[in-house]
Amino acid sequence: MKKAVFEEKLIIKCGRHRTHIKDNLVPVVNRNPNKPIQKRLIGKSKYEESNYKKRNIIRKCVIQQMCYNSFELEKMSFVTFTFDPKKADEHVVKDLNYVQNQFRKFIRRMNYQYDDFEYVTVFARQKKGNWHFHMICNIDGSISENELVELWRYGSVEIRLLEDKGNLDKRIRYMQNNMLGVKNELKGKKGYLASKNAKADKIIDLNKLCEENPEEVEKIANKIMQSLRVNKMYNVDKEIGIMKQYKNDNSDEIESYVEFGEELTKELIDKGYTHLKYKQEVYSVDAVFAEYFPPIKTATLKTKKTNKK
Repeated sequence: MKKAVFEEKLIIKCGRHRTHIKDNLVPVVNRNPNKPIQKRLIGKSKYEESNYKKRNIIRKCVIQQMCYNSFELEKMSFVTFTFDPKKADEHVVKDLNYVQNQFRKFIRRMNYQYDDFEYVTVFARQKKGNWHFHMICNIDGSISENELVELWRYGSVEIRLLEDKGNLDKRIRYMQNNMLGVKNELKGKKGYLASKNAKADKIIDLNKLCEENPEEVEKIANKIMQSLRVNKMYNVDKEIGIMKQYKNDNSDEIESYVEFGEELTKELIDKGYTHLKYKQEVYSVDAVFAEYFPPIKTATLKTKKTNKK
């Protein structure tokens, strides 16, 4: 068997208030370019559930990142929107497509009334089966529940100002759990809704960036080297997945999945694999990359224009 040859790959995940560094020691895979990789088809989509589980983990992380990067404590709120059966037919508010459409109409009304409105929203079912919404947004204490009720139009609104990180983390977990509670109904749909300027962490492949823009890499490296706090979060040996395909019985479409092998088979050796595991170390540093994100603003009432004589 060939001796494994490794190369270092650095991935930087930049947030507004925190930065994570993933240091990967990955085996080099030398494939014969004239020999295409064989992709296997299987009759049953047994990997569909596993892939959807991973997708929901990513959704949870993105919701948390957007809330950390897009809002400021004491100038942000946790808002709950419910549907009143007297204002909408009960069978209609059990339909996800309908309530999402009504929510988008509400967002248009908010944007017409307020400048710089930003939000992250999930949807969940109540005990009776009606849908309702939970939102973290840039509304501060200057906007009342009555004002939002008037714009919402479909039922009640509850606003809770978020003033400390502990309460923020609690509300983020609550939203994540609400989303996961209806995950089976969200297949093929968005797990959350968010405004355009609500950004997840920026992921930078330093190896690739070094080839494209070495000056930017130097700036990033200098900022990280000046960090006062560097914590090693964890290190782990991770398996290398082999990309394969299967036929989805429900849609008849060909979809991809990743299969993790426990041993280096002759088939994999022929494809150029010399190792099936790589080492990953993850660090947290206090380097701040706020320049990668839009400025944090608070939603404010639009000034009405007056006609000049």
